[in-house]
Amino acid sequence: MDNVRVPSENVIGEVGRGHIIAFNVLNIGRHKISTTSLGLAKRSIELAVNFANERKQFDLPISSCNLIKNKLGDMAIKTYANESSVYRTAGAMQEGFEKMKQTGSADFGEKIARYA
Repeated sequence: MDNVRVPSENVIGEVGRGHIIAFNVLNIGRHKISTTSLGLAKRSIELAVNFANERKQFDLPISSCNLIKNKLGDMAIKTYANESSVYRTAGAMQEGFEKMKQTGSADFGEKIARYA
């Protein structure tokens, strides 16, 4: 893509600094993947708990076994950590967009958000 001509009205940001926008778009995409993973993790916990309560071994639900309790607890801990990271990242992104608006580069920030 060397020497490609782009009309000036189609340039996003500054000429020669497109990699910054590309990295921002990738970072927003990574955040979207993490939120999807969070939802999947929460659903997995729900299904695992239901299964552990329904599945019986020696006439007892396997959810009464310490090993299963520990596994479910580990799932909950890791999901909580993921959720905390997702919310913290979302807050940092929102703060960054607000700063862009305050400094007068709001149209640049909106372009980044639009293409994410």
